[in-house]
Amino acid sequence: MKKIDIHFFPSNTDKPRSFRISLLRPIWWVAGALVAILGFILFSPTQIFDTITNGHLLNLYRQNQQIEQTISDVRFSIQESESQLQEATALRDSSIKLSGLKPSLVPIPQDTNKRPSISEIYSNFKAMLDSLEKNPEQGQLLPIITPLSTKPIITNRFGLIFDAFTEQELPHRGIDFAATEGDTVFSTGAGKVIEVRHHRGFGLSIKIEHTPEIRTFYAHLSNSLVREGSIVKRGTPIAIIGKSGRSSGPSLHYEIRLQGQPINPEPLLISM
Repeated sequence: MKKIDIHFFPSNTDKPRSFRISLLRPIWWVAGALVAILGFILFSPTQIFDTITNGHLLNLYRQNQQIEQTISDVRFSIQESESQLQEATALRDSSIKLSGLKPSLVPIPQDTNKRPSISEIYSNFKAMLDSLEKNPEQGQLLPIITPLSTKPIITNRFGLIFDAFTEQELPHRGIDFAATEGDTVFSTGAGKVIEVRHHRGFGLSIKIEHTPEIRTFYAHLSNSLVREGSIVKRGTPIAIIGKSGRSSGPSLHYEIRLQGQPINPEPLLISM
């Protein structure tokens, strides 16, 4: 390797000094100096300071936080939907079992992303009709029709709702239908009228027992067309819509109780 001799001659009478260094060393010095200059140009402290202080990094951080929160909310919604689906399936199976009907002979596909084919839907529907034909009396007990003859418009659903009278969120154990004063209310299933009386908040109300485990409740009525002890069929007129009790206008409050516990009636209702 070639060497470079460097001689220093002081101005005074001191003895001259000599140094011998490798030729690569000054090359490395020059290369390092060029890299340092280039780095200063491309990544100058002022540019770095501007990037930190101009708010871009903070905005990116906030956007990232919002995206993470959105993903978390979507995952929570999916979990809630799956939980409600499982609850509805269990409720359907319990209702069928309590009513004495046979469950569907066609298994429900386990893959929730795959929609059942028309033939599968028809097979399930046919199996349900066959069960109803074999057990017509038990089938009539199920409260599965809407309590109004008109197309139902639901104003308050099952769950927590805002109560305008107390200005608080309160549990809502049934569903409310919009109605016109004077409309007829029908029994949603066959059974026995076990209660006709005024409830605080609900006004005039009717309670029907369909099986020892299943009961329905109708409230905000103006007149009752049945008495306690009356036997009614599915579709029997039982009351007239009013606005009794704590109600802002004519409406019908409807509940289904399974073994004493309120359940969401909406998935069980079909048109008359």
